[in-house]
Amino acid sequence: MRITYFAVLALLGAAFLAAIAVLVTPNLIQDDRSYMTLSAPDAANGTFVETDRPDLRPSIPDHFDYNPETRNTVRHRLLNGAVPRSFVVYAPVIDQGPRPTVLLFHGAGRDAASMIDMWDDVADAEGLMLIAIQAPFSGWPVEAPNGAFIHNVLTQAETTYPIDRERLFLFGHSNGAKMAQVVANRVQGPWRGVASHGGYPDPAWMHRIEEAPPIRSYLGTSDHIFVPAQARLSGSVVATAGHDFELIFIPSHTHWFYEGGPAFAADAWSWFESL
Repeated sequence: MRITYFAVLALLGAAFLAAIAVLVTPNLIQDDRSYMTLSAPDAANGTFVETDRPDLRPSIPDHFDYNPETRNTVRHRLLNGAVPRSFVVYAPVIDQGPRPTVLLFHGAGRDAASMIDMWDDVADAEGLMLIAIQAPFSGWPVEAPNGAFIHNVLTQAETTYPIDRERLFLFGHSNGAKMAQVVANRVQGPWRGVASHGGYPDPAWMHRIEEAPPIRSYLGTSDHIFVPAQARLSGSVVATAGHDFELIFIPSHTHWFYEGGPAFAADAWSWFESL
């Protein structure tokens, strides 16, 4: 009898979970599809420009240990379906209405706070909102960027913070650089401009779209993970997908982001502000 009792409970539990999956999963899939960009085969090509910026080359650090030093941040938690997720916000202390906002994507194995650490000086100087999303695992699901969740983060953040959707930008490093560029191409949004450091997407992930936001990509010529030749190929394909694309090479710079990050953030913001 006891075995039968537990077997019945197990069956009821499985049935309950299956019912929840049937109810929830289609909605999640539909929501995500509603945020995908539409392929536009007749859309015009963007431009491709390559420049060198030796002025952005950072000094070589004494060591390569890094832990983010953040201040005045708030981590918010939410669910993506049944999966716990989080994002970190850094808000200006000024009260001047909706603020320009930068959505940040961290590198693989890092915490979202690492991106806030690189951008908070610029945020203080310019009155920016920073929102850094935590990847679901050690890295980003770049092939399936989950636009519904990204917009859910923005919607939740808007209930507390003065986000200006007319001035919304994307920035990512490494695996997050791939994510930022793919989001710009595959996820509908009011993305005004996109910048990335030390990374580029597989061109196969991109498709031609209308009203493609401009992209600026920073890459060190001594990057041992993402190489200049492949960066040129990826950037040229992204340009044919409709994005104006600027590839900036930093001579002798490596993949290491956490020495020059504040300078890259300042330069990216100067470009964002010009758009």
